[in-house]
Amino acid sequence: MNCTYNEKLYEHSFRTIDSHTMGEATRIIYDGFPELPGQTMMEKKEYLISHYDHYRKALMLEPRGHRDMFGALLTPPVHEEADYGVIFMDSGGCLNMCGHGSIGTASMLVETGMVDVSEPYTDVVLDAPSGLIRTRVKVQNGKAEQVSILNVPAFLYKENQTIDIQGYGMIPYDISFGGSFFALVDAEQIGIDITMENVDILSELGMLLLKKINETVPIKHPYLDITTVDLVEFYSHTDKLEADMKNCVIFGMAQADRSPCGTGTSAKMAALYAKGELALHTPFVYESVTGSLFTGEATKEVDVGGYRGIIPQITGSAYMTGMNTWLLDPEDPLELGFLLGTQKKAPKESDRSRIVRAAWQLFHEKGYDSTSVEDVVELAGVTSEIFHRYFQEKDDLEYTLGDLFDRKYADLMVQINPRLSRYETLLYLNRELFHLIETEVPLPLVKHLYMEDIDTKRNLLNKKRFYYSLIPQIIEEGQDKGEFRRSENARELADNYFSLERGIIYDWCVKDGKDSLVHKGQRLLQIFLKELLA
Repeated sequence: MNCTYNEKLYEHSFRTIDSHTMGEATRIIYDGFPELPGQTMMEKKEYLISHYDHYRKALMLEPRGHRDMFGALLTPPVHEEADYGVIFMDSGGCLNMCGHGSIGTASMLVETGMVDVSEPYTDVVLDAPSGLIRTRVKVQNGKAEQVSILNVPAFLYKENQTIDIQGYGMIPYDISFGGSFFALVDAEQIGIDITMENVDILSELGMLLLKKINETVPIKHPYLDITTVDLVEFYSHTDKLEADMKNCVIFGMAQADRSPCGTGTSAKMAALYAKGELALHTPFVYESVTGSLFTGEATKEVDVGGYRGIIPQITGSAYMTGMNTWLLDPEDPLELGFLLGTQKKAPKESDRSRIVRAAWQLFHEKGYDSTSVEDVVELAGVTSEIFHRYFQEKDDLEYTLGDLFDRKYADLMVQINPRLSRYETLLYLNRELFHLIETEVPLPLVKHLYMEDIDTKRNLLNKKRFYYSLIPQIIEEGQDKGEFRRSENARELADNYFSLERGIIYDWCVKDGKDSLVHKGQRLLQIFLKELLA
């Protein structure tokens, strides 16, 4: 049976190798992605985030992916020793390093002949934003049987910490570094079994812990610019004879790792070594929530800025599940993906907020002049009496654009990837808001509010808006963590940020929306924010 498709009907296509590393997916994108400029892999990653994040979403989110999808984009390497460059990604954003993703990528490069293969071992070097990843692939008859990677120095950062989580009480935990900072939580102490049936409970608690820890505990790697705990690793003893312990790692947008997690295994070994519970050159077998195994080993002791650390080696296997071509159809309303079933919940929406959201949806779909109060009342699901409690007439709704923006910001802060730096967070918020303006707010109304009706745009300039407290807070957090300089206070820097965003929107209106608001916003905001970096 012959099956073909008309390439002219589709906007874009990507080719991928799909695999899993002990249960955790890796979608390796090897063709179709635009070239990423940059003199370092970190610069390439930043360019992807600011210019092609919609392609990440298309390949990671539903209907092509899912909440827990993971990807690895292959690029030309920057470092001359490397075979390929790689940028890791998930449903929430891009990452600097990944253990299971490195194992999967190295395995698939060998099995598809994309690197020169020798048996019994083939060395594959990947150039990632975090630096070079050196892997050794055990090969037999062209099959990648196992991959071992040497990770970055891992160390126990803080031990015997406690934190109060509503509904659970005081939860003890350690913080350990294995490529990212992990909060290590003994699941037995809080009465939760690490089973697939309990993943939803672990995911919800994990996100609560991440939020509370990052709000209250100062974090700073001795050498690297890493200032947050990015993952929660629940661990316990196991009944499996061939394993030493088991875990479930929660990260991203409430994602649960199906594998034992390479960086998580490194973090756990570092904690055990620091406590005298693991010796050098002793195999440590870690079981995942799905029952799959990684074997770790502390190869040597190192000093990490005064912390007693180790160089961990992780060994695991990956398996090819498919060779795929993914298509983007410009007529598909879900072309760029979506997510269902988020573990995190936004604050309950008020009647006024529902009215505002319904009004702007109708302004976009029907036009301002064709929308009536009755239309708004019906879509919002409120009574006329409730509507008039907040607004006298339809024209009052024109000046609620700031409310619409603030609701968008609130939703974004619920969904945001906790791995993002404060620099990346501000770029993300700007990109998503400008995309909303460009695609969902009628241009005539934007021009009216930003260019003509100066005296009555008070809602946009109201300093009580969520926007005017959120941005200074993010900048101040960046200053506290050493990411942004302190030559000016956060409020002054935020005022400059506000002026820049308003100016970009005004210029876009003057040009009748002919240029991309998103692209110009990202370009100018990057210039501004890079001046803030410490």
